[in-house]
Amino acid sequence: MSGNVCQLVLWGLQPAGQLLCCDDNSPCLANPPICSSTNKMVQCWFINTLDACKRKDNLAKTVCQYLDGVYCLKGETDESYDNTENDWNVISVILNRNTATTSVNGYTSSYPPSPKMVSRVPQVPGGNNAPSGPPPPSKSMVCSDSMASGFCQIEDSSDSGYDSFSYDVEICNNSIDIINSLPQISNATTTVTSTVLLLFLLLLDLHQP
Repeated sequence: MSGNVCQLVLWGLQPAGQLLCCDDNSPCLANPPICSSTNKMVQCWFINTLDACKRKDNLAKTVCQYLDGVYCLKGETDESYDNTENDWNVISVILNRNTATTSVNGYTSSYPPSPKMVSRVPQVPGGNNAPSGPPPPSKSMVCSDSMASGFCQIEDSSDSGYDSFSYDVEICNNSIDIINSLPQISNATTTVTSTVLLLFLLLLDLHQP
């Protein structure tokens, strides 16, 4: 990335609360339609206004104790990012989990097809073009706690497969600049099966009050 984005946000040189694409040796772009890799993407917030700090658990306190600092969610998985055809992108959702509701361990969400894509379905002249029911989710995800580095498991209904997306949590102020991680759990591994994923999330919960 172009410099340390967390520090740049702290100094007011990059905006807080916006998804940034920071390619090497290039200025960061806010809310970009495309980015060369998701590991060049980051979103940061000032901790003294972070909604997730309404939480009172010990993991949240590892972030929220730094009220004079900045908290960032940074993509680690290397994949392309293209939001030109859709009104949403699951990666932007993952890197926007900054509230007391969306930051928790085991947070799940699903997303229907983009209205732009639905509008391309051929219409029958004089026919009943109203949808017969809600469309099935095109993607769904379940994520570990966003107050520490972790991952999300993404299911794509088009191929019934799972992808794992890893992210880092960075905290910085004028004195520290750290990656916030969970305590090590032996034999806890990323998996492509929902059963083992739920077991992993349960193990994470056991390390929280």
